[in-house]
Amino acid sequence: ESEKLRKEIRDMRDIVKKQTDDLERQRIALEDGKRKILDEAREEKKEIIESTLDECDRILGEVRAGIKAKTQREAEDTLRRIRSNLRAGLNDLEAESRDSAQLGVPGERPDELRLGEKYFSDKIGGTGLLVKLADRSGSCVIESGGVRVTVPSASLRIPEEDVPDMKARSVHKNRAQTVKPLSSAEKLRLSRAQNTVTELMLIGKNSEEATIDLDRYLDDCVLSGIRVVRIVHGKGSGILRSAVASLLKKDPRVKTFRLGGLGEGGDGVTIAEL
Repeated sequence: ESEKLRKEIRDMRDIVKKQTDDLERQRIALEDGKRKILDEAREEKKEIIESTLDECDRILGEVRAGIKAKTQREAEDTLRRIRSNLRAGLNDLEAESRDSAQLGVPGERPDELRLGEKYFSDKIGGTGLLVKLADRSGSCVIESGGVRVTVPSASLRIPEEDVPDMKARSVHKNRAQTVKPLSSAEKLRLSRAQNTVTELMLIGKNSEEATIDLDRYLDDCVLSGIRVVRIVHGKGSGILRSAVASLLKKDPRVKTFRLGGLGEGGDGVTIAEL
């Protein structure tokens, strides 16, 4: 029976050793800066397992020495407790590894783009859901705020907001850390961002009204940090479309603009990058 206990403990120890070795190799391969939070969480799990291994070694030593103070039942109960702790630690480590593989490093390009996943694009200055994978030109379509925008797939990054709550735990450890209050300019920008949409509807307006509304809208977008906007002028006779193009062409706030593509509204929509 003692030999069976020793074998089970050795097997469990080998499994844990492999997990910790894999974890160490992964830690070494990670970037020090962006992976710091994930590393700290994994180190905590590693410490838990290592402390359990120490107890495992002690019990194994007692079994080998044939210490009679522990009955067979007590040894089995202790081993069950150790197994439970080890499994809990291993499960946590495996969950951390899975989460890391799925989320990747915030701010970095994802290894693989997946439909329905959320990504950040500097082309729109925010996040959106990927609704169409990249075509031959390398352009894909993301949806943000109900608006579909075509962006280069190379501009997609893993959003910071998808970092697991380990960041909150890290902040909690530093009790002296304080939150810097927003400045008046930041408050104004936040307020505008919350009330500014990425689409302007001009259908039904005449050229003068549309020009005034568009000029005011571009101001709000620039102050809100919105990078890509969708201007809906309709097809019709093309008068509104021409008025929009005329303003955008000479406006210094506008980097580029184009008519909507397939799935974006076609000639009835103008997409502008600010």
